[in-house]
Amino acid sequence: MKKLRAAVIGVGYLGRFHAQKYASLSDQVEFVGVCDTFSENAKRVADELNVKAFSNVEDLIGKIDVATVATTTTTHYDVAKSLLNAGIHLLVEKPMAATLKQAQELEKIANTKKLVLQVGHIERFNPSFVALTKNEFTPVAFEAFRMAPFKPRALDVDVVTDLMIHDIDLMTSIMKDEVVSVRAVGSKVLTNTFDIAQATFTFKSGRKGMISANRVYPHAVRSVSVYGDRMHYFADLGSGTLTKIERRISDIHATTPPLQSVETVEKKDAMLEETKAFLQAVRGEIPCAIPASQGVLAIALMEQVLESIRKS
Repeated sequence: MKKLRAAVIGVGYLGRFHAQKYASLSDQVEFVGVCDTFSENAKRVADELNVKAFSNVEDLIGKIDVATVATTTTTHYDVAKSLLNAGIHLLVEKPMAATLKQAQELEKIANTKKLVLQVGHIERFNPSFVALTKNEFTPVAFEAFRMAPFKPRALDVDVVTDLMIHDIDLMTSIMKDEVVSVRAVGSKVLTNTFDIAQATFTFKSGRKGMISANRVYPHAVRSVSVYGDRMHYFADLGSGTLTKIERRISDIHATTPPLQSVETVEKKDAMLEETKAFLQAVRGEIPCAIPASQGVLAIALMEQVLESIRKS
């Protein structure tokens, strides 16, 4: 197997982890280096992983086949556009761009050049969510809660862009239906952008999706609930458990409790699994796990949520 030449663009908090994953896959990639406009960031991570440090993304063109873009959201478009036009396959952190128009343009470039453009919606690789998706069910409703203590980073974006977009992507991947309306509310608490948001999505079929996000909560909560026609599933994305409850409409007045089981899911490194899937897609071994079209959809719904909040 020919090794793919790889690099990570943007090695702040998340980018450093992405770089570590490439470094651990030395049997699959030749890890060329890391790039960051803050040269001290690039040098620190490059020294840690024994690779080259770059401060200009253009200097990587011609030296790499694949790259992960983990820069700030507002710079995703410019960085990704330059690399895609140079024929480089990309894994771009979520959201794939700052606006829907930018995301659509990146998708068009990738399609035209027949490049893999995978979006970094890492929760798709969360072991609890993966375990949930292995069950057969007809979803009736979707619900998600994502709460986190306040952290003084990613403050250039709101809680919808920072946190809720994870669950918007999980919801659309589960419901597989067109969203026809979005209603949302939000509040500014500590920052000049929305720190708390709740949104309700109505699908063409009439089914509902409900998502709450909060980045000023006292402790972390990451849960996804999928209510089926017979089985209900509750995935705790933080603790790594999947609870299943069997309940029929005819059981509403039953005196015996519904059948319930709790499965502790085998722990896996979601970012490593995400990186492996990206490399497999580039090699043509599997379809892209989260193609640009799904990243575009997540941003479209994210923008509808923000518009609804502003109007509320």
